[in-house]
Amino acid sequence: MVTVKIFGYLTAAMGMRDCTMSCGTVRDLLEELGEKIPSEARVHLQDPKNGQFRGFHLVINEKSLTLAAALDRELVPGDVVWIISPVAGG
Repeated sequence: MVTVKIFGYLTAAMGMRDCTMSCGTVRDLLEELGEKIPSEARVHLQDPKNGQFRGFHLVINEKSLTLAAALDRELVPGDVVWIISPVAGG
């Protein structure tokens, strides 16, 4: 199982802070996660017009990765994936 931790506004949008999942790649994880959350929250995870995942940041086993670099990464049992919403401020 892979542990998923969710941070930022995605926590409220998805209605969860963490979960465990069984999946092959990061792309599989995000698609499966999209099926677990309420339909109105999916827009925070994936663009409904083109199906592309939003520009959130990922940390896998304490290594920071861009979403584009991580999508096809294989996940193994015991991995910990952080999904972090974009932040802005001054």
